[in-house]
Amino acid sequence: MSSRTRRTRGISSVFTAVIMALAIVAVIAAIAVSWPMIKSTYDKNYWSGSMGLYTLKFTNSTYAYAQNGIGGQVGANPTPIGYCIALSPSTTYAISTCPSTAPSYQSSPSPQQSSLPLSPSPPPPSNNGGGNSGGNNNYYVYVTVTGDIYKAGWEIISSATSISGTNNVNNQQLPIGGRTDTLIAQISSPSGYACSISPSSEQVMAGNSYTFVVSCQPITYYGCLLTIKGQGSPSGAPSPSVNPSGTVFIPSGQSQDITATAPLAVSPHGVSNGKVVWYNFISWSDKLNGQGTANLVGMWTSNGSTYSTWQYECPSGLVGNITAILTIIANYRGSYVEISGPSTVRILGAQYTLTWNIPSGNATQVQWSASATQYGGVAITATLTYTENGSTYQVTVSKGVTPYCLGGVPVVESVSISPTSQPVSGSSGSATASLTIDYWCCNPMYGRCP
Repeated sequence: MSSRTRRTRGISSVFTAVIMALAIVAVIAAIAVSWPMIKSTYDKNYWSGSMGLYTLKFTNSTYAYAQNGIGGQVGANPTPIGYCIALSPSTTYAISTCPSTAPSYQSSPSPQQSSLPLSPSPPPPSNNGGGNSGGNNNYYVYVTVTGDIYKAGWEIISSATSISGTNNVNNQQLPIGGRTDTLIAQISSPSGYACSISPSSEQVMAGNSYTFVVSCQPITYYGCLLTIKGQGSPSGAPSPSVNPSGTVFIPSGQSQDITATAPLAVSPHGVSNGKVVWYNFISWSDKLNGQGTANLVGMWTSNGSTYSTWQYECPSGLVGNITAILTIIANYRGSYVEISGPSTVRILGAQYTLTWNIPSGNATQVQWSASATQYGGVAITATLTYTENGSTYQVTVSKGVTPYCLGGVPVVESVSISPTSQPVSGSSGSATASLTIDYWCCNPMYGRCP
């Protein structure tokens, strides 16, 4: 073999060695580069089994993990066993190492768990319904309600749905939102009772029974016994009608509305003993004897009448019943015309006086007249003319007089009064006239009287 041939073979061997060395380096580099990915995939399969999602609950702890399909939780400082899920104030995030101390709980996979694929933890039950529909889950508790003898309206509410009623129930099934839940109890009281339900909330576990107790007490009401009445002023004026009238009960802290009605004016009337009176409405007022307050709310007039509405308020916080009297007063301006003088006259005659009081008017003239009556009497009549608010009015008043006879029946021959007309003035005043009479007395014992 020539030296040239030997040289060529040596070069080929060196080249081959270099190529092999480069290939080895490339393999090592590829392994180094892909190792983190391989480890990540292994860790994922180890911790979650590549089987799905897991529900991790942070109950009284800071960290939670899932290993081979089994969920567990550790204390605040677990041993580094892989990837941990750490709960932060604002979010949940993954970290690659765990704190260094021993875990408070860790499930070791059983042989079956090591050799067979494990199913993932089931997702939490869903609740697609509302109200009393119950949703779609398999978690229930059994509710008993006792003591509801007054038909109080109760409702027991879970995070999934609710049940309600107005009487007792025994072991009624109630869907809840998971293996554990919180029940809220609410109640509404029937009229006249104050009701409660106990407990008002309860931490529950699926499958167990729970009892709620209803308790009702009658409500004792205190208030005002109010007597309502109407009164006219001055004395003799018409009294208003009130509604309601008489005595009514008003619960403490509540109010009573009242309506009063009175005539706007009363025409001259009531000739009694030679006197005529009439009234014109002025205003409303009230008088309250007892506790509470009374207020005039409104007033109006219609069809010759005046109306007012009032509100009485019974004091709040009473510990016993109280009594009160509310008088609603219609205030009037009273006017009158009156003849005064003796009711019995002798042959010499007598004097008679007409007096008047018309606060809003002005008298202008008085006209007198006298006449014999059928049965031996005399009638004296006076007519007062006055003006009021630009209009002229007349009021006539009469008084009966009897001639005096000592045994027998008076027979009137003639009668007169003077003056028959006289001018006057003023809203109040008087005028005087003299009566002259000629009569004799007939005694039936001595013959028939005319």
